[in-house]
Amino acid sequence: MYQARKAAYGVRRVTCWLQVMVATPAHAAISGPLTYRSELPLAAGTLVRVPLGQREVLGVVWGSLPGPGDLLASQTRDIAGVLDGLAPLSATWRALVAFTAGYYQRSMGEVALAALPPQLRELSALQLARRLKRPQTDTSHAQNATDLIALSADQTRILAEFDADTRPALLFGATGSGKTEVYLRAAARVLDQDPAAQVLVMVPEINLTPQLEARFQARFAHLGRERVVALHSGLSPAQRLKSWLAAHAGQARLVLGTRMAVFASMPHLRLLVVDEEHDPSYKQQEGARYSARDLAVYRAMVETDASASGPCKVILGSATPSLESWQATLTGKYQRLTMGERIGVVAPTLPAARGSLPLQGATPPEPAHLQAVQARAGGLGAAAFSPEGATPPAAWQSQFRGRNLVEKGFASAPAAPELPLSPLGEGRDEGLPETPDSSGQLPTVKRVDMNHQPKHCIIAPPVLDAITQRVARGEQSLIFLNRRGYAPVLACHDCGWKSECAHCSAYRVFHKIDRTLRCHHCGFTERVPRACPACGNIDIAPVGRGTEQLEEHIAELLVNVKRPDQHPAQGRTRSATGPRARRRGRCAGRHANDRQGPRLSPYHAGGRHQPRQRTFLQ
Repeated sequence: MYQARKAAYGVRRVTCWLQVMVATPAHAAISGPLTYRSELPLAAGTLVRVPLGQREVLGVVWGSLPGPGDLLASQTRDIAGVLDGLAPLSATWRALVAFTAGYYQRSMGEVALAALPPQLRELSALQLARRLKRPQTDTSHAQNATDLIALSADQTRILAEFDADTRPALLFGATGSGKTEVYLRAAARVLDQDPAAQVLVMVPEINLTPQLEARFQARFAHLGRERVVALHSGLSPAQRLKSWLAAHAGQARLVLGTRMAVFASMPHLRLLVVDEEHDPSYKQQEGARYSARDLAVYRAMVETDASASGPCKVILGSATPSLESWQATLTGKYQRLTMGERIGVVAPTLPAARGSLPLQGATPPEPAHLQAVQARAGGLGAAAFSPEGATPPAAWQSQFRGRNLVEKGFASAPAAPELPLSPLGEGRDEGLPETPDSSGQLPTVKRVDMNHQPKHCIIAPPVLDAITQRVARGEQSLIFLNRRGYAPVLACHDCGWKSECAHCSAYRVFHKIDRTLRCHHCGFTERVPRACPACGNIDIAPVGRGTEQLEEHIAELLVNVKRPDQHPAQGRTRSATGPRARRRGRCAGRHANDRQGPRLSPYHAGGRHQPRQRTFLQ
């Protein structure tokens, strides 16, 4: 097509000077647009293939020049080709890229090309033409759509307030209050009002995309089978390109993705939804840094200024809003939409404590419920739970007086006292209403004080009993430990040596699986030394515990526990028998004979060194 257009303009032989953005790092000498020569005038936003040194790269036409000087004309090179099959990138998309590059101090070419699919950067004009001949989306309409559920009073009020205001909306809703249904209804209204409108929904994690995509596809099945697409780094290059092309062509009405989706080319964007806006995952930490939440707000403003069919609105949803968004609501920059009740909860919630984020419209607690809370708190008076705050008990006054807080008025909202704990797995605490899980009641949280558990205990008996009960019932349990590897540190107790990293100030983590010491800050990795590098002592031992060690310990504790299908509860723990275990044993023995590796003392629950027991950690 480009050659045909050149032939049509061949009689006139008009030379156009184009400014093209290419991918160049911010620290490179080339940070702005490069000038290329073209025999055809090309609109801003057109994708072209241009020579750059010895390579041919993808570029974006950013503008044109009236005419360069003689020196520039002699040094300017011709463009290699034009991706004719794609419409030019919109002016709002280019404005978003320009703002991102200027605000976060990166080159525009780096930001612009990083926002495009990787496979698009590698395709030539001919390859793209063949790719576009394939059917992009199946727009056949479904026969039946998912039935709508009845909205709660809060949801109805929120949608009305959102429609009446054009400012960015902070949807401050408790967990389970029905924020997702608000997203669905708001998107449905936008899509019904404009047959070409598009909606962008962003989530912080890739793992949240499939379930949300399934829900949106079920709700908007009447639009077409492939009108809802996902856009995130977990897709294959071909899938990512297909979703981007569908959004760029306007065929995809709803795009769900992670932070990278904020740069998706959507020419008819009318609504942006940022779910869990407080999540730090919206901040890009590698390459060109940016905050996708802030860029979503800016993009909505740019789309509104350039649109003639109506404003582009944005919803920031969270149960724990960020301080930046909360401050924006206090200054009037954002509108605040509050949903203080969970769906299906009959019992009223306690009013917010002083200094916390207020729940507008929260109902005061009933006397019976308040008495139950007082009983659990060990006789704490009702005045301490009042919204105005009251003078705390004498015991608390003595505790806070030393910090000069009572005289300043801050002791009216002290920290919650330790509540008596009931055994795990035995139902709810006494005095609280029995509410089924399907009613939206928050789950009961038990806190186990390890100071009251047996000495050197890793898994508290109440926790172990609860896990055992759930395994016996065929249920699952999650145990979190923020320590990777087998142990955080490998140490010598004779000279005090520890496995410090030679390139940074962190300690290298001991990984038992492959017998390595890894620094998770700079990436430095090496094999476990044969003996202490400082004194030569062969009795070096791991200090602390990580997920690998916790996994082994739990497997030992649950060795006699059977699931309902009579299989042992081993989970991900490796079997001690079988061909894989025998291969691991042979490998461990061979490495031990070859290297005469370190004799590591087994680390037991007490964490003490046992010099007489010398064995290999396999």
